[in-house]
Amino acid sequence: METVKATGKPGIREQIAQRIIDGECIICGHKDKLRRGLCVTHYHQFRRCLLSKPSTAEREAMEQNAIRAGLVLERQACRAVLRNNPFAKL
Repeated sequence: METVKATGKPGIREQIAQRIIDGECIICGHKDKLRRGLCVTHYHQFRRCLLSKPSTAEREAMEQNAIRAGLVLERQACRAVLRNNPFAKL
């Protein structure tokens, strides 16, 4: 089986990857359709906070801080984790 790669602090990467594989929000563990590793509620909270920043530079900085803290995945990262198919090599 391939190694699952997730972003965030080293101590929580495995937890994030497992939650994504299990279809759970990386913040609350709620099973839901995920966007960037978040349930609908947390994704909308993230987006509202992101869009409240006045400049693109501030939005990018806030997004990178959230990724580093393990609060949200990078764009397309959830799909990359879910593509980790153990049957692909058979």
